[in-house]
Amino acid sequence: MYGNYDGKGSLPKFDLYLGPNFWDSVEFENASTVTTMEIVHVVTSDYIQICLLNTNEGTPFVSTLEIRVIDDGTYASESIQLLERFDVGLQEGQIVR
Repeated sequence: MYGNYDGKGSLPKFDLYLGPNFWDSVEFENASTVTTMEIVHVVTSDYIQICLLNTNEGTPFVSTLEIRVIDDGTYASESIQLLERFDVGLQEGQIVR
């Protein structure tokens, strides 16, 4: 969520890279809407690099970065990016991760 943290009142736009590879462009609907990006990536080393590329349209930022370990063999050796998420029958107010 941008929330006008920098006092400029201008929604930033920037690119995300996973290592040297383009991941996605980040654009905000408005200053108070939360924007979430998700990806499943199989690492090949003990570290990972997430890069925020300044496209001269505001200052890139990250509010939260979550990294989770998944059992070996759960996914193929490629990255899988979230395209859409659907509610397929949760009860009102129920939260499932």
